[in-house]
Amino acid sequence: MDDEQDSKRQRAYLALRLKKAGRKALQDITPPALWRLVAGRQAPRRDKAGLLRDRGGKPFAIAEDGPQRFAFFAGQPVILLPIARMRYAGALRFEPQEQHFVRYLRDGIGALAAYYENHQPRDVLEKHFLPASGRPDTPLRGLPWIEYADGEFDRNVPSEKGLAASHGHQHHGPVSRAKLELEASHLDRLLASFQKHGVLETNDLPAGHFIADDDGEWAFYVKDGQHRIAVMAYLGHEEALVTLTGGVRLARERDAAFFPMVREGLLTPAEARKILRAYTRPFAKPGLFTSE
Repeated sequence: MDDEQDSKRQRAYLALRLKKAGRKALQDITPPALWRLVAGRQAPRRDKAGLLRDRGGKPFAIAEDGPQRFAFFAGQPVILLPIARMRYAGALRFEPQEQHFVRYLRDGIGALAAYYENHQPRDVLEKHFLPASGRPDTPLRGLPWIEYADGEFDRNVPSEKGLAASHGHQHHGPVSRAKLELEASHLDRLLASFQKHGVLETNDLPAGHFIADDDGEWAFYVKDGQHRIAVMAYLGHEEALVTLTGGVRLARERDAAFFPMVREGLLTPAEARKILRAYTRPFAKPGLFTSE
């Protein structure tokens, strides 16, 4: 039954991709005036003017005191950030030495497969390259400071682009061959698009939230747009435009005792602080891409 459901999801996803590709090809060869008559009006999208900018019309920058002000921002500010300050899940920097998407773009699918083989954490601590708690109730998914529903620390996405959750998660192993190839094809498409068109500023920016420790160090967790940032890093971009997600916009170390995972008794305050500092004070993670 599970195989049948997987097959249905994959066929549905493939049909959607073919439909989009066909529509794009037709639009490319049809005169604009005729296309508007044939295709009709598209659904309204959020205009770029709806994204907040500073008084001079430029993206916001980080002040000397760090990202504190963004904890209180309403709306969707456009923020220009160094990619060196951005982090992937597990506190990975977007560098080929530790981020598997960037490494794949440089070295190919063998490096991506090695990462998923080598990084198979047992809990959220080990996911951040810290010693596992050894407790059976310590979760694997999520971040200590984010709660999606009462006691839930994962978005519980049942499938991704046609593949069921049983195929694995992009953040860590194990993953199926289909999941491995899905991640690779996604990165290939983005890379081809960026190389052909450049990185276009759109109303669909990578989004995430800030993380700050008690010593003033900070980082930006990329929640949406992780593949885009990885491709930009691979292409040599040093900065990228991002915006903030709803909910948590700044996770502070000083609030660790009140983090949801701590409140639920799943982590100690000290463990939560170690995870937070893995983002603000990253350390080397050797052996991620070695293969036997």
